[in-house]
Parts: sequence; C-alpha cells; structure tokens
Amino acid sequence: MVKKRRRLPYEEPVMKDKQNAPVGGLAGQRLRSRIAKSTGIGRRAESQALIEQATGFLAEKRHLSIADAREVLAHDADTRGITMHEAATRVLNGED
Repeated sequence: MVKKRRRLPYEEPVMKDKQNAPVGGLAGQRLRSRIAKSTGIGRRAESQALIEQATGFLAEKRHLSIADAREVLAHDADTRGITMHEAATRVLNGED
C-alpha cells in the first residue's frame, strides 16, 4: 500500500484549467514576479538596441565616432526633454 503524502500549504494547484486560469498561492506570486521581470528585461533590451541603431546611424550620417554620436543623441534627448529611446526613434524616423 502506497502512503499518500500530506499536501503542504504552498502546494496549491498552479492552474485550475489550461486556459485563462488564475495562478494562485506562492507559486502564482513567483510566476507573476518572473513574468514581470522578464518582460521588463525584454523592453530594456529592445530600447537599448534602438538606441544603438540610432547611434550607428548618426555616426555614419555625420561621420562621427560612436561615442560622439551617442553624445549627440543624449544632448538631443536632454534639450528636448525626452528619453533616449524617444530621441532614437526620432532619429531613425528622420525627424532630427
């Protein structure tokens, strides 16, 4: 006879069904936290890639070094009161 082990308080079922089920308990909190962190990391990486593309574009267009092109982009963002991401978007859309 197999002895059934006792369920611990944090061992709630993670999902009630396979679609749109709320995730509960400690496992649900951890899952929501990991999803939020990974989403934020993805957004930051996309933003950084956009800034690097704009920096490269400015460096090539204005015959600048990468460091100087990044300074131009940062100065543009600072004078306009916008983020580097927004300034990079403006540069790549030809709005500079």
